[in-house]
Amino acid sequence: MPLNKLLYSLYDWSIISLYISEHHCEMLLGFI
Repeated sequence: MPLNKLLYSLYDWSIISLYISEHHCEMLLGFI
């Protein structure tokens, strides 16, 4: 697997995890 492809997948996962954590915080705030 090329290194740049690995870096791109890590970049995608960081964006996805950020999006999920933000959405999760909104859900928690909505419950409070």
